[in-house]
Amino acid sequence: IKAVAETCPKLMRLSVRGCWNLTDAAIKAVAETCPDLETLCVSGCGLTALPDAIGNISKLRRLDLRGNMLRILPRSIAKLNASCVLIIDDNPLQTPPLEVALQGIPAIRRYFEQ
Repeated sequence: IKAVAETCPKLMRLSVRGCWNLTDAAIKAVAETCPDLETLCVSGCGLTALPDAIGNISKLRRLDLRGNMLRILPRSIAKLNASCVLIIDDNPLQTPPLEVALQGIPAIRRYFEQ
């Protein structure tokens, strides 16, 4: 994934659904080197954390995180575009609470601003 991100900076859509070998470093590489990314699907990858760099993907319109092991979302996720569709169900999310995250980026932003 890291090599793809580094050699394809114009990448707009990436789906690695079910890839259990996916690492935080791979997602960080995608977030840092693919500024045109509009869709990122990392569902069912067993992720336990997201890098802070996730909030830097300013063109992201759809982020599918369902079916992972995420307990905490980084504060930087609140920097994503308010219209970004966040799919976060089937995670043991605690911060922000799942019921907040299911409401989308604006609700997450309000939660972290408190």
